[in-house]
Formats: sequence, structure tokens, C-alpha cells
Amino acid sequence: MWRGSSPSSLVNGAAGLTIIALVIAALHFADDFLIPLALAGFLSFIVQPLVQWLDNRGWPRPLAVSSVVLLTTLLLGLAGIFLAREASNLAAELPRYEANLRAKAKTVADTLQSVGVWHNASKVLERVEGELKTPLTEAPPLKVEVRQGEVRPLASLLAYVQLTLSPLATIGLTFLFTVFILLQYHDLRDRIVHLMGPKEIGRSTQALNEAALDLSHFFRLQAGLNLSFGVAVGFILWLIGLPNPALWGALAAVSRFIPYIGGLAAAVGPLLIAASVEPGWGKLIATVSAIAAAEFTVAHIIEPLLFGSKTRLSPLAVLIAAAFWTTTWGPVGLVLALPLTLGLVVFGEHIPHLAFLRVLLGNNPALTAEQRLYHLLLAGDASEAVEDASKYVAERPWEEYLDEVAIPALAIASRDSNSGVLRREQLVDLKETTKEFVQQCIGLIELSDDKKVETEPNLTPIGGRIVVVPGLGSFDQAAGELFVSAARLSGYARATCTSPGGLTGISAEAERREGIIKYVAIITVGGVTRRQLDLLSHRAQRDLAPNCLGVFAAADTGRVITQNKAAQAFNSLKSLLRDIAKTQQPVLKAS
Repeated sequence: MWRGSSPSSLVNGAAGLTIIALVIAALHFADDFLIPLALAGFLSFIVQPLVQWLDNRGWPRPLAVSSVVLLTTLLLGLAGIFLAREASNLAAELPRYEANLRAKAKTVADTLQSVGVWHNASKVLERVEGELKTPLTEAPPLKVEVRQGEVRPLASLLAYVQLTLSPLATIGLTFLFTVFILLQYHDLRDRIVHLMGPKEIGRSTQALNEAALDLSHFFRLQAGLNLSFGVAVGFILWLIGLPNPALWGALAAVSRFIPYIGGLAAAVGPLLIAASVEPGWGKLIATVSAIAAAEFTVAHIIEPLLFGSKTRLSPLAVLIAAAFWTTTWGPVGLVLALPLTLGLVVFGEHIPHLAFLRVLLGNNPALTAEQRLYHLLLAGDASEAVEDASKYVAERPWEEYLDEVAIPALAIASRDSNSGVLRREQLVDLKETTKEFVQQCIGLIELSDDKKVETEPNLTPIGGRIVVVPGLGSFDQAAGELFVSAARLSGYARATCTSPGGLTGISAEAERREGIIKYVAIITVGGVTRRQLDLLSHRAQRDLAPNCLGVFAAADTGRVITQNKAAQAFNSLKSLLRDIAKTQQPVLKAS
């Protein structure tokens, strides 16, 4: 976000809020200019590929632009004339349906009044209405005189012109802006790149190109899908027998540009007509079923297949954008809410100063996988963390999840713990949640391992044991136990983790003397100095006498490298498992 130039964060914050308030005020008070400009941009993105296609085939740019604009104007004009005629025919037919609509409304009202709370509420309202209508004192009747007003044709004409002047001016400005945007398309792009800064020319050009391609592709797909939806709705309503099906199909196509409520808005007119054209309920039920099926098919099947995540917008961002632009620009803002917000997100992905727009409005995860895991552990939500882990390992290996998600998250936790960022109570809760998370993950892996055993031969290592020694603290302990689960999943059933870790764990393991120790792995995710790590590796080599010794230090621990030449250092658990595999090859268990 904009950081400002003042050393005071309070001043920078106030300046940022002032800029936002000024931008919103400008959007509201300059709507007579900005709405045609936004509509022109919308049309330009849709027809620019056609203009470019003609341009590539040798047409002069002015001729290509004028041809496309004339064709677009002709199509929109014919569509407007057709819809106006259909609406006029519907208005002429409405009085015929009034009796059926009144009868159905009375039936519904009588049904509601006869049911429980509705009946009681209606009785109370009737009594209150009667009380209000009863006059307190008798008043003399008033004499009412109706006079015919003077007819002024010029005033009526001026009123009509005033009513239509604003929409006509908006339409005229929109087409004028569209023509000039298409004519000066390349020049405008170069000027915008220059405004973004010569040093950012590569990033700015990429942002503009991607915005143009994404928006154009999205608009064409959306327009084609909505047109198909309108044709399907009109055809179905024609089969049902509703009057003016073409009008309702066209309104359905236009309404679907409105996020979320477009389908519902498109259904209102056909449902009212279906309830009015006949005394029965058959056409109404058929219309409800047909429109609901069409909307469900398009919204939940076709749109996900066509768009996927290409819209780049979160559902909440779409809702907020629709509310904001509707409040600012009215119905036109509601239609333009999605393309305007999508453009902001695309620019936010390539321009650092606008990155906050991508975070707030985009559909990409706000946190990386390891950040989300650490956040869930801090929030005490171990179950949700395990759910994320199960989704991850359903597609990728368990050791990959440990290397890319769990170990980095534990490294962040260890760093915050050592730096004193966390309060004492918060740190205690974090350790408890981490312990619960590890236990649930081990249970999850054991369950998946049991299912694997049902279809695959059981694996066991040739003699010897693998001993995992955590470094210091609860988070190293958690990392060690998770690595043991990965080793057992790989077939090393005799892998164990010392508890506690560190020198105490090494001493306890030396006293046990259970079998030959083939491999000792020392694991730390942070908080261990080089001297401490050297001490652990030398003590493990002396007291446990393993054939091989490996040391793993998470990437976030910095330059912690053991100086023990007998120990091999690793920066991933996957590479550590490979080194173990060199010393202990799993074989088929004897049956």
C-alpha cells in the first residue's frame, strides 16, 4: 500500500485516507463524465480484437474502427427497436391478465391469513386499521372541485426532452469515447506506460497487455454465455407458451451481467406473466422449474468450466465491488462492477504500489501454505490445520508437505518464540496446539499407511534402528516426530524419536541400549547455535555409535552448519530420507 514520505505512520495513514476519500468523491460527482468513459472502455475491450483483426489484414485503422463502430451501433439499435416493440406489445396485453393476477393474489393472501401467526397478525392489523379510520369527531363534508388544467404542448415537449437528454448525452459520449479510444489505442497504451515510469516499462507493459487480454477474453466469454442463456430462456418460455418470450430472453441475457442477483432479477418478469396468463398454476410452476434449472446449469456447471479461477476475484470482493459501484454510479455501476474490479486486480499483480488491491480483492490465498499453518496454530485451530494437511498429501508425498509447509511453519514459530514476539500465554497455547497437530498428523499418516498395507507388501528395514534426536525446544521436538512419521511411512518401522531431545535425549537413548543403531538424525528448526549443534552431533556419535550421522537444519535457521566432519548436513527432510535409504534398504517382510 502507499507508504507516503513522512516518517510518521499516522501522517501517512491520514494522507492515504484523504486520497481515498477524494477519489471516491471524484467518482461520485464526476459520474456524468466517468460513466461514459467506463462504458467506452468496456465496449473497446469487446470490439478491439475485431478491429485488430481488420487492421492485420491491411485495413486502414480509421476504416476498421468506423466499420466496427457502425456495425456495433446498428446491432444495438436493432436490438433496442426490437425490445421497445416487444415491451409495447406487452403493455398493450397487460389489461387482459389483470383478472387472473388478482385472483391468484387473493388466493395466496387467503391462504396466508388462514395459517397460524399470519391469521392472528392480519386480525390485529384489521382492528388497528378500523380504529384509525374511526373519526374522533364528526367533521363537516369538504367541497371538492376538480378543474381541468391548461394544456401546454411546449411545456410537455420540454419536459420530454429534459427527461431523455441525459441518457442520450451518455450514449453519445460513450460512442464518441469508444471511437477515439479505438483510434488512439496504441498511443494511449504508450502514454499510460510512460505515466507508470520509464524504469517500470517492462512491468507496466506486461500489466497492460495482461489486463487487455484477460478483460477482453472474459468479456467475450461472458457475453457469449449470457447471450446463450438468454436464447435458451426465450426458447423454453416459448415452448411453455408465455407471451413475448424474446423480450424475456433478452432481459435474462442482460440481467446476467449483474453479479449474484442477475438471474433472480431476470426471473421476476416471466414469473409474473406466467401467473397472469391463465387461471391455473401450471405455467407458473413450469416457468419456475425451467428458469431455476437453466440458472443452476449455467452458474454451477458451465461457468466453472469456462472461467475456472480466471476471474481472479474472491466472492466477497465481487459483492463489495457491486455494492460500491452501485452506490457510486447506480445501475450502470452494478453492470460495470465486475470488469472494473477485475482490471484493478490485474494491475495490482504487476504494480508494487497497487499490490494491496490484489491481496484485498483477488482470489489467490492471502497467506502462503506455511504462513497459513502457523496462523492456524497460533489461533489454536489444530483440526483445520490437519484438514489442510490431508488435502495436501492427497496429491503430494508426505515428506514434501513436511519440507514445504510444516517445517517452514515450525521454523517461523521457533523464530518468534526465541525473539520474544509472543506473549507467555500465547506461547503456551501455541506449543499445546502444535503438539495436538503433530499427534493428529501422525494418526492421519498411520491410517493411510494401514490402507496402503492392505494392497502392498509390508516393508521392514534390515536390522538396526533409526534414532531421531530433536534439537532444543518444543518445535524441534515436533519436527522430529513428524520426520519419524515420514520415515515409518517409507518403510522404516523401527525409526524412533527421543523425548525430550538434545543432550538429555541422547543420554536416555544410550542407556536403553536396544539393538544396533544404524542411523542418527539430528533435526532442528531454529534456536540452535553452531556450537550447540556441534556438541549434539559429537555426543550422539560418541554415545550412540551409529553407522551414519545426519544433521538437518531448516532454511530459516540461517547459517547453522555443523563442523563435525563425521556428520553430513542436509537442508531438506527428503534428502535426509534418501541418505537413510542408502544405509538401510527396505525389503519384503518374511511371511
